Amino acid sequence: MNAARLTCELRLSRGDFALDLNLDLAASGVTALFGASGCGKTTVLRSLAGLEPTVKGRVALDGATWLDTGNGLSVPTHQRAVGYVFQESALFPHTTVRGNLHFAWTRTPAARRTLDVNAMADRTAISHLLDRRIDGLSGGERQRVAIARALLTGPRLLLLDEPLASLDAAGKADLLAFLAELRRETDVPVVYVTHQVEEVARLADHVLLMDAGRLVDRGPVAEMLGRLSLHASPEQRSLAVIDATVSAHDPEYGIARMDFDGGRLEVPLATPPVTWEARLCVDAANVSITRTRAEDSSILNRLEAVVEAIDVLDRGHVLVRCRVGETLVPALITRFSADSLDLAVGSPCVVQIKAVAIT
Repeated sequence: MNAARLTCELRLSRGDFALDLNLDLAASGVTALFGASGCGKTTVLRSLAGLEPTVKGRVALDGATWLDTGNGLSVPTHQRAVGYVFQESALFPHTTVRGNLHFAWTRTPAARRTLDVNAMADRTAISHLLDRRIDGLSGGERQRVAIARALLTGPRLLLLDEPLASLDAAGKADLLAFLAELRRETDVPVVYVTHQVEEVARLADHVLLMDAGRLVDRGPVAEMLGRLSLHASPEQRSLAVIDATVSAHDPEYGIARMDFDGGRLEVPLATPPVTWEARLCVDAANVSITRTRAEDSSILNRLEAVVEAIDVLDRGHVLVRCRVGETLVPALITRFSADSLDLAVGSPCVVQIKAVAIT
């Protein structure tokens, strides 16, 4: 069976800004629409939802056409089967959580209802909030309710527009953990807008990188974040994104042993894990390279690798993209180090990762 696909051709001009975007992607998992503020991410989301009346082009999901301005077609927002969660939750403040969820459920066509209010509250871990008023909730709790309300509409596509942007650090951490769990449990495809690389690393399966209204790069999350330094601002360095499975936990030293396709990693973990699957991230600046394996080192993680690419970032730095098994592990090092090690594409090497550098 062919996977559902989302296709869109979007054109829009507004003052000095111009959106010119063509997309054709599998409608599955979490697709992060990533880029600096003002690059057009929210405009794309609003266009998918039918909230941009001046946009031109075409939008179709799994054979259902929502927009085709060439033929005079623009399906209204409420008929597009999309769930939209804004930066601010946009809940009804005069009623309870239950009232907000019930409103969404009653306005959803019976054919699209998959869960009732109580079942959705259980699924999104907000049952304890059902009788609370909206004005008594924290920012993170409001966003959880907003996501539950969007899912109650039985969407074929869920659009999340920087849902963590208005939260404090604690609220962001809590909601990010919630979204990571939801990512594992729901089969509704998600387009997630953010300019925070940490959110992309934690949640995304695929990444679309935008700049000035255009798509400049795309690919699986590990590949995209592995070469992020080639596109993004200096403070957003490349990351290694590694999906691993916990194989053992050493309570004496507080170390978890995690296996992935390129070998095994030792990761600090004080208590036994709740789940045996983990997504690990390492900043490229915390990865070093040797040509031989050093056994007498405090660095616990030493992995056999092959240099796939060497990208010059500036006069003093290079990004060495190493392949460890099937996983891309980038290392940000000096040009002097790269030349001293005589690194070249195809060179065998050992990448070293301090355990304390893994998140």
